[in-house]
Amino acid sequence: MRSRVSFVLSAAFLGASAASGATLEVGVGQAYTTLGAAAVAARDGDTVNIHPGTYTQGAVWSANGLTLQAASGAKLGSVVIKGAVNNKGIFDIKGDDATVIGLEFEYAKVGDANGAGIRSEGHNITVRNCEFYANEMGILITAVAGHQGGSVTVDASIFDMNGTKRSGYIGHAVYANYVGSVSVTNSTFKREIIGHYIKSRALSTYIHDNHIDDTSGSASYLINIPQGGSADIQNNVLIKGAKAANCCIAISYGEEMYKGATYQNAPGPVMIANNPFTNLSPHGVYFVKNASTPANPVALVGNVLTAKAGSIIPLIGPGTVQ
Repeated sequence: MRSRVSFVLSAAFLGASAASGATLEVGVGQAYTTLGAAAVAARDGDTVNIHPGTYTQGAVWSANGLTLQAASGAKLGSVVIKGAVNNKGIFDIKGDDATVIGLEFEYAKVGDANGAGIRSEGHNITVRNCEFYANEMGILITAVAGHQGGSVTVDASIFDMNGTKRSGYIGHAVYANYVGSVSVTNSTFKREIIGHYIKSRALSTYIHDNHIDDTSGSASYLINIPQGGSADIQNNVLIKGAKAANCCIAISYGEEMYKGATYQNAPGPVMIANNPFTNLSPHGVYFVKNASTPANPVALVGNVLTAKAGSIIPLIGPGTVQ
């Protein structure tokens, strides 16, 4: 059984800064009984309040500036949404500037094994206080033509048992393609299957104050920033599991900087600081592997490395360790 964080989402937290459009109510006895019907009706700037219950079908959201949130007074975990749409995800968000708050996304599965709790194809998205359980992908950001750049913000959310065991496929808890910036903060990651907990191809990546625990998982990397750019990784509790799909790397940077001109990010400052890291793998583990080409040195400062099994090598590749 997964653990729960149980508290009431206040009206101030949910909607104090919501857009100034209409408010749509979804749920039993509400104006809209399905998410799909609300999505058809939603217009730019609207707020969609989703009342407690289990919804068996997600929705495609096309309007801009939407706030999609648990209704005021709903406890975290009381609004559960299953059922992928468009062969993409439970929420397929095509509009720009979306905010998603207080919802739980479960069991997203699609034909190409990229079934996401949230699939974002717009420009700018914020996800707060949500839970992602047993999806092939937790959050998948796919910038489409005309929507490159923008920001991805994930805060105070839970990612548990995401990924896939389907042969030849890999799923991640948070996967952001070529966007401007990614920020992941104050979130809990655990029991990932095969893939990475956080994978970012953004120009800049900010990862602070998270708990990424692979003790009972089989993840590959804890954090993967394959195409370079700037990165700020600080104050995260990091645990490399004994059954990791990739035995020997916790944080990987820059291994695909020459994947192609469309994807190449310019080198930027990389700071990895004050992260307590525990190795449970029986192997020798590189805390950071820097494979950037051209070489982009990384700075490791104040990280506390503890080997409960195997051993830890702080850094391979260009950079400094303090």
